[in-house]
Amino acid sequence: MFFFEFSDLLSRKKEVMNKIFIIVILTFGFSIQNLFSQTQNCKFEYDPSQTKLEWTAYKFTEKTGVKGTFDKITVTGTTKSESIQSSMATAKFTISPNDINSSVPDRDSKIKEFFFELPKNQKPIVGTLSDIKGNSNGTAFLILNLNGITKKIPLEYKIDGNTIVATGELDVVDFGLSKGLAKLNEVCLELHKGADGKSKLWPNVSLKIESKFKSSCK
Repeated sequence: MFFFEFSDLLSRKKEVMNKIFIIVILTFGFSIQNLFSQTQNCKFEYDPSQTKLEWTAYKFTEKTGVKGTFDKITVTGTTKSESIQSSMATAKFTISPNDINSSVPDRDSKIKEFFFELPKNQKPIVGTLSDIKGNSNGTAFLILNLNGITKKIPLEYKIDGNTIVATGELDVVDFGLSKGLAKLNEVCLELHKGADGKSKLWPNVSLKIESKFKSSCK
């Protein structure tokens, strides 16, 4: 009887020691991980090959989205920095309306001719960022010059790892483009008729900017 009780006591003691050992190992592991994270020094760098700008215009009374992009975006003024936000703080992007791409060539030619009034109007689209606030989730302003008019567009952004996604919305009327909007809707009258039979082209344009940064950590 004493032998079995002694064996049971040893078994329980061994079980307790195993649990203590596991706790010590886990605690040590987390401590090492935290120490590594705190001492790690990372630099982020803008990568033009990993950047997309997507716009969404809206037609029909029910406000159906039409997505597109620009074939070329020129970005200057970025710096290699300790955060994605600070790397983009001095950035400037320039886009030519000629590079618009909605995946429908006939639509693109009409947007260029009637909305942007190309080739008469050759003003580029230029933008910078300001008032960048937050960490993995935050806000900023896009200082946008479109059609020769400059406005501040509120943005919200999210950072996941090395990737930042920023979203916002503008009204083309604010940039003196109401005439171009009306002309474009006129030449696309039938194409812009929705379920109610009414032709509608909205002045709102949603923006989505996604960029994956290069990173190097020491």
